[in-house]
Amino acid sequence: DDDTNYHMDLIAGLANMRARNYSIPEVDKLKAKFITGRIIPDMSWTVWDRWILKDNPTLRELLRWLKNKGLDAYSISHGSCLLYNSMFPRHKDRMDRKMVDLVREVAKAELPPYRHHFDVVAACEDDEGNDVDIPPVSIYFS
Repeated sequence: DDDTNYHMDLIAGLANMRARNYSIPEVDKLKAKFITGRIIPDMSWTVWDRWILKDNPTLRELLRWLKNKGLDAYSISHGSCLLYNSMFPRHKDRMDRKMVDLVREVAKAELPPYRHHFDVVAACEDDEGNDVDIPPVSIYFS
């Protein structure tokens, strides 16, 4: 588990809350990690993490990049903000805009100077019109 994402802190905290309810001994984070590792084996890798797109693409370039993977993206969002939907005619005006600009202006996201990427979620379908789940796309803009 990644120590910077606080997952084990949450698990240890929840386990200790439960322990107090049932008057059983509480455990520290290391012991909680050991116990959960035995119950649910640690995964050291996954193929479903994220896709990475570099070079500060425009919306059109992102759509083309997905098309080259055999996917038609009909919706792209950042957080709860819809950046693109193929059914909205005014979204066609956004095609040649940089994705980072859309995230800053449309989604009103503040990207601090130390931040070099952001994530978007794309809703896609294949050539036969079937919905296809894909991982988040991390877009690097600097």
